[in-house]
Amino acid sequence: GLPELLRVPTGAGKSVAAVLPWLWRRREHPDLAVRAETPRRLVVALPLRTLVDQFADDVESWLVRLGVDEEVGLHVLLGGRRDDEWRTQPERDSVVLGSIDMLLSRALNRGYAASRFRWPMEFGLLNNDSHWVFDEVQLLGAALPTSRQLQAFRDHLGTWRPTRSTWMSATVDPAWLTTVDAPVAPVPVGLGDVPAGSHLAAVVEATRRIEPLLPDVAAKGPQPKKIAERVVEEHLPGTRTLVFVNTVDRARKVAAAIRKAAGKDTDVVLIHSRFRAGDRAQLTRRATNDELPAAGRIVVSTQALEAGVDVSSHTLVTEACAWSSLVQRAGRCNRRGEAEGMARLLWVTTKNAAPYDDEQVAQTVALLQEHGGQQLTGAELADLALDPPPSTAVLRRRDLEALFDTLPDLTGDDVDVSPYVRDTNERDVFVAWRPLDGAPAADLRPDAEELVRVPVGELRKWVQDADRPIGWMHDHLERAWRPVRPGSLRPGAVVLVDASAGGYTPAGGWDSTSRAAVEPVTGEEAPPEPAALDGHDQAVDDDPLSHTGGPVALAVHLLDTEQHARSLVGALAIPGLPVREVCAAARLHDLGKAHPVFQDVLRDERTPAGVVLAKSRTGSGPDISRKGFRHEAASLAALRAPASASVIEVLGAQDHTLVRYLVAAHHGKVRIGVRPLPSRRGGRADWSRDDVETALGLEHGEQLPAVDLGDGVTLPATTLDVESLTAFAGPNTWIAEVLDLLGCEDLGPFRLAYLEALVVLADWRASARPSALVKEDST
Repeated sequence: GLPELLRVPTGAGKSVAAVLPWLWRRREHPDLAVRAETPRRLVVALPLRTLVDQFADDVESWLVRLGVDEEVGLHVLLGGRRDDEWRTQPERDSVVLGSIDMLLSRALNRGYAASRFRWPMEFGLLNNDSHWVFDEVQLLGAALPTSRQLQAFRDHLGTWRPTRSTWMSATVDPAWLTTVDAPVAPVPVGLGDVPAGSHLAAVVEATRRIEPLLPDVAAKGPQPKKIAERVVEEHLPGTRTLVFVNTVDRARKVAAAIRKAAGKDTDVVLIHSRFRAGDRAQLTRRATNDELPAAGRIVVSTQALEAGVDVSSHTLVTEACAWSSLVQRAGRCNRRGEAEGMARLLWVTTKNAAPYDDEQVAQTVALLQEHGGQQLTGAELADLALDPPPSTAVLRRRDLEALFDTLPDLTGDDVDVSPYVRDTNERDVFVAWRPLDGAPAADLRPDAEELVRVPVGELRKWVQDADRPIGWMHDHLERAWRPVRPGSLRPGAVVLVDASAGGYTPAGGWDSTSRAAVEPVTGEEAPPEPAALDGHDQAVDDDPLSHTGGPVALAVHLLDTEQHARSLVGALAIPGLPVREVCAAARLHDLGKAHPVFQDVLRDERTPAGVVLAKSRTGSGPDISRKGFRHEAASLAALRAPASASVIEVLGAQDHTLVRYLVAAHHGKVRIGVRPLPSRRGGRADWSRDDVETALGLEHGEQLPAVDLGDGVTLPATTLDVESLTAFAGPNTWIAEVLDLLGCEDLGPFRLAYLEALVVLADWRASARPSALVKEDST
């Protein structure tokens, strides 16, 4: 099968090895059993955003050459790009590429820059029927042990289809991959004999001479101006010089000093991780373009170009860093063996070690001094030393199980997964700039192309220091944008900022010192398809899929959804899948829409008398009369009534609790806990007695009318028990039933969330293609 650990030199083609063997095993292997055992999804997690676009371009070209680009999906997940199609077709072979934080946060049920109500769906899909590839593991930090622990949990708790992982790097110690639940280190796979004279031999044998940039090693490191002067002196006209600087702030200062010292004829490019997607892509293309001006090009970069990017230089300047990072940076110098005898790696000390460990940087300086003047290959550099394994928070099973519940805590805040995803000094939020006059409109949603990664601490200070409210976060409870509170920022959150406040330039990226107004991203957006509307489903009582362009009877929609569920599970053909329960849940999922409160929203003067609707004409309809009302909560309460048992059995299902759970969870808003919704007082979540007496718009003891489920099946009128839904303890509580599902050997968190996703998809497909519309009264 595919290796757990792939260790080969920089430039040897790990990206090819990550994709083509999976594709061949999935689609061309002569043994059909091997094809069936190969996961449908290849999920490639990259530590740097700049790697993702290049990797995507490579994969797209391979799929086109192989003639399978129409059959194999290619999807990209980035903070500056939104691609939701990957989750709509789980039966299709697909390659999903993304940055490590975007993908791993979704695998932890807390997807960054994603609707909180789609977290469980993405969690289920990415932890089932997927082969994960983690590239450049030396840059993963906290994500490395998390990725290993997640794979151990999948192996132990079970998934519906094989889900495995591969880790890749030129500089990796197998011991890094030993964790508390995966104590055995994987055996690395490496290169065999390299044919003499081949392209690969030129890459593997390429050398660079080690020299200090400055003759004197300053304990605190030189100033940016001094570094810039020496870079310009060492730069060769007509060539590319790469300058690696460890922090964004220092990179900006070095780039500015180089521009001043080099003059206008030399092209100077600055690249780091804090740009909008379009600006970053344009700068990356310019930096990596091999058509160089006569004066040459100097590229100043943070870790953004350190690994994976196919770019080479005659001269490479780097601040001292961890040894594994230095080896990766060296791989951008004489990468293809084109500058043999001329390639130089010039190093310089730093003012402080951040973001690296002091001892690691000291070790790097000592090794560079020891080997000064020597010509070394990438493999020789890699063999000199190995960094210690990362010391980070370790994800345990109890943490994973706690993350399965997607409700905010009692203060209205969420569990912070950033310690498991990124090092603690890399906790980012996503920021978009728009012209604002006070609070943003309630329905305003920033487009993914507008988003910029900004450190939580820097944004918090910048917003607090402003003389007026300039930063806003969306409150899904109140369906409104509220000013950023000091404690409300969590990594992965989306923040809207007034464009007039500054803070960003196209050439420099995020810059809290810039006061120039930010030019918003412009572009015409096509109206979203119904299946994509969930991206705007941010408030608790939003329900965009109930307004799909035409009135659909509830019985018709329930039958349509059941049929789509049968087609989907048939295409997946997963052994052991509880097909009857999935199809029964699809049939029952919207029965709570028969509640008079919801019918008042859907019906209008053209709706025939006696018709119970599941969908109405396009439009938001009147405001719902009960704040926070969820029709899934009504469905759940009705299905927990004794009269529902016979109906579930008529539909062929045996596990009643599983059916109820899948019905409740299909919008991601009613899952483990059914809590009264807090009101906001003083900017904090709070409860009053009136809040506690209702739960998601339901009143204890009220009645749901009889519901026609289609094909002659009817759910009798039922009395809704709200108290047992909201109780936290007792034998007949909803939370106790869900915990039993999670503890079941045949289910567990990964399998359960995958089943949620199937019901969601069946509902989306039925909503997009109703089999019949209600004939309305035209008078």
